[in-house]
Amino acid sequence: MDWLYSSKVCLVALIPVAVSSQPYVPSDFTGPKSFTSEDVLELHIHSSRAVISSVLRALSYIPGCRPAERGEFTRRAFQAGRMDLTQVEALGDLIDAETDEQRRLARMGVEVPVISLVDGGGY
Repeated sequence: MDWLYSSKVCLVALIPVAVSSQPYVPSDFTGPKSFTSEDVLELHIHSSRAVISSVLRALSYIPGCRPAERGEFTRRAFQAGRMDLTQVEALGDLIDAETDEQRRLARMGVEVPVISLVDGGGY
């Protein structure tokens, strides 16, 4: 993602105009230490749908910049070997959890690969 570093100046220049000086926080996650092992830039914006739409419109002018698809970060983390299939499934369970017990069990599956439990690693 060569655009990530070359476009940071554009992000800073475009976003304040788009959001009328609303606060935002850019978070730069540099691979290979990111969740996906790739370079990623996240923007945390607090405001209305209109402001978020303005930010997305401003970002659309940056070549290669687009919102992530549902599950895209998990898929990329799996493809990069950062998660095994049981962790991917557990993350889906965590996202869908409706009770504290479901959340606890799913979190355990995300944090501890099943192979470590099978090998006697315990939790």
